Amino acid sequence: MTILPKNKFKKESLFIAFVFLLFLVFSPILLNESPLKTLVIFLSLILWLGLFIYTKNILFSSLLYIFLVLPFNITLQLPTAVEIFNTEILLAKPFVEGVYVNYLVPTLSILDLGIVLVLGSFLVTKGFSFYKRLFKNLKNGLLFLLVFLFVQNIILLDANSLLFSLRLFSLILLFLSFLEIKKIEVLDKTIKKKILNVGSGILLTNVLIQGILGVIQFKRGSSLGINFLGESEIVSGMMGSSFVELSGQVFLRAYGTFPHPNVLSGFLLLAIFVGMYLYNREKIMGSLLIMFSSLFMVFTFSRISLLLAMVVIFVFITKEVLFKKGWSLLSVSFSPLLMERFQNLFNRGDRSWSERVDLIKASFRVIKENLLLGVGGGNFVRGMEGFVPRTSRGILLTQPVHNIFLLYLSEFGILGFVLIFYVLFYGVIKDIKRITLYGILILFVIIVIGVFDHYLVSLPQGMVIFFSLLLLLNNSLQGKEWVG
Repeated sequence: MTILPKNKFKKESLFIAFVFLLFLVFSPILLNESPLKTLVIFLSLILWLGLFIYTKNILFSSLLYIFLVLPFNITLQLPTAVEIFNTEILLAKPFVEGVYVNYLVPTLSILDLGIVLVLGSFLVTKGFSFYKRLFKNLKNGLLFLLVFLFVQNIILLDANSLLFSLRLFSLILLFLSFLEIKKIEVLDKTIKKKILNVGSGILLTNVLIQGILGVIQFKRGSSLGINFLGESEIVSGMMGSSFVELSGQVFLRAYGTFPHPNVLSGFLLLAIFVGMYLYNREKIMGSLLIMFSSLFMVFTFSRISLLLAMVVIFVFITKEVLFKKGWSLLSVSFSPLLMERFQNLFNRGDRSWSERVDLIKASFRVIKENLLLGVGGGNFVRGMEGFVPRTSRGILLTQPVHNIFLLYLSEFGILGFVLIFYVLFYGVIKDIKRITLYGILILFVIIVIGVFDHYLVSLPQGMVIFFSLLLLLNNSLQGKEWVG
């Protein structure tokens, strides 16, 4: 592949200049929200520029930017109403049964900036003809999905649903775009090495940062006050914070700068899979990713992720021991507190299971009442208006159902659900006969998390984790690897 011919360099330089110009235009709004967050975003764009200078590839610099900012839950809530000619126009409805629900507020994420950078990079490097080919290929279902989302949002006229749909469709478009260029391009070996080295370095750095922050949060029992990096305001035992009660004590679960410990654990699972992918190429880097991710995951107290990590690592180590030499087994020990966390599943010490069952029951009603088009992306909680389940303490459960399949059936109806999952798994179904053990493990993790949680398809960070796992899964189905 030819690297940076003059006309291409000019286009990429203009694109970078345009991005920084847009940042300057919108910076007053960002400064009004938070000067420190604005500074962090600006510094992240400087790092993006540095990645481009190093890799000389705008597309992969933008992709690496997404993984650079992935852990940082830096967001900007958009207004739910605007006033035009002294008339208030409602853009979104954030209240359900008198309770303000964050899930229903249209919210921009720093990851949306990353998505825009990658989409723009595709246009700069590949041109509109590239996307024209994608939409012409009716077999991938992309055009039908776009039409469905357009019709649904015209009917709903809701800002939260529109923003959610744009984010979802953009990620699907990026996913299919990378699958497409994988078929038609072979990367230069130098570029491959740079991308792998920088990407794995970014991932390991983020794992260490998030892990250390999580351990400190666990020990302190409260957040560290770095909300400008996206850290939630959390206190052990406080309503709205995720904590566990074990042996008569209350422990705050590790958040890092993610919105929930389960999302942090999902990120660490992704890092484990990347570590497994790298192991045969860079043993030290792969081993470090697996080791640190497994260690820090303990502090999230995420039972599903911990069990999945144990299964994945056990299969991986067993495979290495059976078929390869030189791998030393890692012994995994669990403290009595962690064991108690799992035992609570089988007694009355943990209400999370019964609450999830109540949400599942509520989802059946939402699906029944919105069977064809759904309630709109990100609007599940509003769909429960009038029958929102309550916790054992009488608090309304204003959160999505913890099952990605029921969640998307509720939000997009039968038609949208079929289109979305067809588009996502079209490549997997087509090449399923070539799936490897590595791919089976990824698919297993996606399904298990999807059955018991919602963050893979409901939160920006979770969605990026989900699509990253899908890219790794697709890569495992191919005979010739594109990166690596």
